[in-house]
Amino acid sequence: MTTHQVYVYGELARRSTLLQVIGREPIGVKATLRGYELALDPDIDYYVAVRKEGGSIEGKLLTGITDAEMRALDEFEGASENLFERVIVEVDVEGGKTRAYLYVKHL
Repeated sequence: MTTHQVYVYGELARRSTLLQVIGREPIGVKATLRGYELALDPDIDYYVAVRKEGGSIEGKLLTGITDAEMRALDEFEGASENLFERVIVEVDVEGGKTRAYLYVKHL
């Protein structure tokens, strides 16, 4: 079975949201996303990750995410409505760097 890693911050970093969206709280470790910063999006009244040289966002790296859970996260983030898109980024974790999915607002 294929599993994925997803970098989250904000709403998806909350246990209650993960339980609601995917039905469990996956293993999460502290991670830093470099080259992005949080910006308040007035259209949705939430903070979103935007590219910013020198920026960084503290969040979590969720591991062991199944294909079905990825579809549920896509739905939560509005990927099918082109609100957000899933991109691959590199995040810093204890012991090095790893690649993970990140949801960014579709521009």
